Amino acid sequence: MTDVRSGPANSVMTQHCSKDYRRKVDRESQTHDSDLCFQVLSNPEFLAEGTAMEDLANPDRVLIGGEDTADGHKAVQALVDVYSNWVPTERIIITNTWSSELSKLAKRNDQVFSCV
Repeated sequence: MTDVRSGPANSVMTQHCSKDYRRKVDRESQTHDSDLCFQVLSNPEFLAEGTAMEDLANPDRVLIGGEDTADGHKAVQALVDVYSNWVPTERIIITNTWSSELSKLAKRNDQVFSCV
């Protein structure tokens, strides 16, 4: 039986960084323990300066991106279970890793252009 571990990618990671991180983790895990399967999740934060603690305690949405595999779904569900302790499930959005990373980039760009 394979032991599945997940590692959420912080929102400050650049696009495709989770893919590079995944490659490094896979390469390293192959040299140590073949029964260990890592899943890298994208879980960007949408926190505003000055209200970050309130945003974290009461987010308008939580975005979780993972791979479209059985192990990826299992890892995503584990993170959903954590968030569902205080976030209503209708505010938890599940998508693939790339879409999750791209949404953070789009939000950042929207913020930059709204200041211009």
